[in-house]
Amino acid sequence: MYDFKPFQWECEKTISASNLRYRIRLEDHVLTDASGSPEATMFTFSYLQKKGGQDRPVLFAYNGGPGAASAWVHMGLLGPKLVDLPGYPEAAATQAWTLRENSEFLLDACDLVLIDPADTGWTTLLTESAAEKY
Repeated sequence: MYDFKPFQWECEKTISASNLRYRIRLEDHVLTDASGSPEATMFTFSYLQKKGGQDRPVLFAYNGGPGAASAWVHMGLLGPKLVDLPGYPEAAATQAWTLRENSEFLLDACDLVLIDPADTGWTTLLTESAAEKY
């Protein structure tokens, strides 16, 4: 469909309440067909404890389309910051919201990888035939 260049970005953060240091990694993963030709991407948000090692457990979480990304799993449950919707679920859709630190962020117990499956969120279909497959 077009020339795709995979995205990758990384930075370090600290959880203010616990002083726990971690890396955030955002990246595309190119999915290929049986012949090895790129056909779609999968996008991940990874949270990796800075002092963690290779034996550290990893939690993989995803929401799934079509069209539904990992955003609410991320911003409503597992990410380092959560969307706070006062009065939810009775609140009006236009009500103001804020971000707050997730006091139950699981990074002290495991690393986290939140996944946008192909054809959701930040992912891309690279061929027209991939739409039917994914």
